[in-house]
Amino acid sequence: MSINNVRSMSPATKLLEKRRLMYEEQEKYETSKDKFKKREEELKTQEADLISKDVDLQKQLIGFSKILQENQSKKKDKLLKIKTEENLIKAKQEELERKKAELESLRRQTQNISIKVKSMRTYEAYLEAVKERNPDEYSEIADIKSRYETLRNSDSQKKQKEIQSIYEKEKSEMNNFVNSTNIEIMSLNNQITNKQSEKEKMDEELNKKKGIQEEETAKELKKTSEIGLILMAIDNLYNKCVNSKNQSKFRRPNESGVLGNKNKSFKEKTEMALKRLDAISDDYEDFGEILKELRKKPTGV
Repeated sequence: MSINNVRSMSPATKLLEKRRLMYEEQEKYETSKDKFKKREEELKTQEADLISKDVDLQKQLIGFSKILQENQSKKKDKLLKIKTEENLIKAKQEELERKKAELESLRRQTQNISIKVKSMRTYEAYLEAVKERNPDEYSEIADIKSRYETLRNSDSQKKQKEIQSIYEKEKSEMNNFVNSTNIEIMSLNNQITNKQSEKEKMDEELNKKKGIQEEETAKELKKTSEIGLILMAIDNLYNKCVNSKNQSKFRRPNESGVLGNKNKSFKEKTEMALKRLDAISDDYEDFGEILKELRKKPTGV
């Protein structure tokens, strides 16, 4: 409506025009008020969801922190235990090699003694053969020696007695040697049996320790997989915050030196995850502040 038309209106017409404008503004206000209330309800719902998610996230963070601390402590204990087991295995292997060397030495000694016994038995068998071929003349091996001495000159009687004495002495020594050799062979056989039994026990213990070590390694791999799932969950939350509508206001953590490194260590991944969790928490807090500010604004603004 032009200014001239307004000036030419009567006061009653102006009043009606003002009321019409007031009703139009009132309708706009009511429409805006309804939209604001609806938006406020949506924000309250989102706020409740965010608070619930924040509580869950805080619980997960506390659990994750405890898991990390427990895993670090367990990892140190397991590494120390593995190192101790490896040292024990190495010591057992060295002891096993020594036992094998001792066993081989005992076998060689047994062979040497068997050769000596065989040579002595050959000599004795020769004398027995002479006695059996002449049973009428010799009833004992000693008779062979006696006959030999008799055939010699009468001046050799003294020498014959000396030879006989030497023979008896040597025979006694041979019998003693044979008996002692048999005892020593039996002792060596017992030692060989004991060494073989010890070797079998050591092999069994070594296999048992290897099995325990493999089981511990499998447990470590399982725990590492669980931690990896937690890190993936953190990455998903972080990516949602980064890809949200307000990503320009999202404060990304400083990941220089880690972001471009594909071969990150477990420690670096953990540090990056904690930084991202801090950024996610800050984003939730900022969103909460925005909701508080919206509540403080008077209705109709």
